[in-house]
Amino acid sequence: MEFAKKVFISYSREDLRWAEEIHNRLDQDHFSNFWDKASLRAGDDWEKEVLDNLLVCQHLVVLMSKDAALSPWVRREYAQFDALINSAKAGAELNRRLIFVLLDDDNPAFNRAQKITDFKEAGVFPGPVENVVGTPLWDRVISQIEDSLTADPNTIPVVLGVIAVTRPYFDLLYDNDMNGFATRVKETFNQIGIDPANAAQVESFKARYGATPLDWAPLDGTEKVRNLLEVIKTSLNNNIDAEGKRIRWEQINEKFYKGSQVEVRNELNKLREAPTVFVVDPISLYDANMVVRLDLLAERFDSDRTVFLVLPPVIPHPYGELMEMVKNSANTFFNFFYDSKVQKKYANCCASVCDRRDIGRMLRATLGPYVYPGLNTVTQTKFS
Repeated sequence: MEFAKKVFISYSREDLRWAEEIHNRLDQDHFSNFWDKASLRAGDDWEKEVLDNLLVCQHLVVLMSKDAALSPWVRREYAQFDALINSAKAGAELNRRLIFVLLDDDNPAFNRAQKITDFKEAGVFPGPVENVVGTPLWDRVISQIEDSLTADPNTIPVVLGVIAVTRPYFDLLYDNDMNGFATRVKETFNQIGIDPANAAQVESFKARYGATPLDWAPLDGTEKVRNLLEVIKTSLNNNIDAEGKRIRWEQINEKFYKGSQVEVRNELNKLREAPTVFVVDPISLYDANMVVRLDLLAERFDSDRTVFLVLPPVIPHPYGELMEMVKNSANTFFNFFYDSKVQKKYANCCASVCDRRDIGRMLRATLGPYVYPGLNTVTQTKFS
């Protein structure tokens, strides 16, 4: 079936500016969308046009606010779309999704639908959308929307988490030597050929970190980890034959990075049956907050559904110093994989991956049973 537009945006009139900015961004990123303010002309039969477009848009994005919850039109739009995609051969086969972007409200009756919670959790609504547009929070939500619009329902979702600090936090830790962070990083700088007294060299290294953990640039520093993994995923998918299913990345929930220990555990509990990849920056492990996140992953250490990739901070890297760094900063992690008793099951772990092929090798070892689910009894689990 050919769809007239990729996405229909449903919103309350009180939330017009938020809908407008999301429409503008999706339009800029070449996602054709129906937004009544831009799509209807004077003289159109407004009600008929709205409902007709609802039928021929592939996906529905609902901006869920308290006003939207009270709007009979918004409720009608998402109820009708939900009924539409749950009718015979209309949902999964045609790859149609109902996506709620929570502003300051929710509808528990639609928990089966995908929900993007970042705005609500950050408490930025009902403030002006201009305060949010262009921020890492805004880009993260847009990325989640666009990922949902393009995801193939016939692919295997693989959770992706990156244990790395952000650039602002790196600066804070380093400039104030919080918990001895700068002292240990400077020692590492000497080992990997960076002069701690050379401001230009230090700044060049800091530039490897960005607004989010996924913006960290490992290895030779030329490519963000998100881009690196996208290229590797594409390469893996190009080498899966017709009997297998391709993979797609699904980012771990933001609570893993910023939530309390209870919230982190709750997020990890959702992933028990999910194939999962964690990428680790050893430099970031000098921060106690990152080590706590790693320690909370202890139950994943003996899960053969998980792969840990510790990427070196520079290439070429001194392997001995890298291993010593991990041992000193994350002793539990190091001891489990390198100095523990023999067990029946382990997560795949490599602390010496230094190029795409090596990363691909590790991913193949873990994800193979999921790519060919008919050849094993592994349970496939959808998560959000």
